[in-house]
Amino acid sequence: MRLPRLMTQRTMMAVAILAFSLAAGRHINRLARISSIRQHMDFVHATSEQRFRKASSVTRMSAASTHRDAGLRPLDLEAERRRAAWQIRMAEYHRMLSLKYDRAAWYPWAKVSTNQPRPK
Repeated sequence: MRLPRLMTQRTMMAVAILAFSLAAGRHINRLARISSIRQHMDFVHATSEQRFRKASSVTRMSAASTHRDAGLRPLDLEAERRRAAWQIRMAEYHRMLSLKYDRAAWYPWAKVSTNQPRPK
């Protein structure tokens, strides 16, 4: 069986197909890397949300139990309430970022908006 002749047109087609394959592979690899980074950011913010929610519940419970035992002055009790409210705001902030990065991980070609400032 004879092999087909190697002609210029066939060689150019082979080179074009190879170049397209390499470029597509590079682009897909880049998108996979971006998606992985965004999944990590989603995980970080989801974990932070859980920690702030747990800290808020612990702060509220400890303030309530300490107030019952008359261990906190009214000023300290108000400070603990403010701290619990801040922890809830931080949990909501991290929940919002977690949702944003979760969506962004599924669409790595889309641009991600800048983060909102942290609550005070």
